[in-house]
Amino acid sequence: ILFLGTAATNVVNNIAGDLGLAFYPGEAATIATLRHGDGPGSVANTYCGTGCTLTTVICNGGTLFTSSAMTTATQNGGVWSHDTGTVTTANVLGGAWQHLGGATITTLTVGSGGKFDASKGVATFAITNTVQLYKGAEFYDPQGRSGNVVFKLNNCTLADVKITLAPNKTYTLS
Repeated sequence: ILFLGTAATNVVNNIAGDLGLAFYPGEAATIATLRHGDGPGSVANTYCGTGCTLTTVICNGGTLFTSSAMTTATQNGGVWSHDTGTVTTANVLGGAWQHLGGATITTLTVGSGGKFDASKGVATFAITNTVQLYKGAEFYDPQGRSGNVVFKLNNCTLADVKITLAPNKTYTLS
């Protein structure tokens, strides 16, 4: 299914299908809330092109690709690949977030079942605020694309999280 529509109140739920939002160049879609997948075994596939205006996106499973800015991104499962567009708040609570492009993330939280993976792209990007990590969280940036990062361990120790970083960068625990 290919979706276009610019009503500010559009709500889209893709539980198990194949969906393209503003799929082709020059198309536009405004989505107030996008819910993707229905759990870890979800077969949902959603592609959000550069013409999307996204506010709240929730990924519960399946495969999600976004290439536009969004206000709040919450991932509970699945694989989410994000290319371009600033993300104000990203909550990676489960599944794997693949950060492909140079999009800034203002606030990043990685929960006990989440993995933030910056190994797939080449562009540098910034994480503006302190990265919040919880027991079992994974932060993977072997090329150092995220620059100098500050981490906060929440109710856990360094031994409780997995962090892979590039050499010769400044990393701070707060």
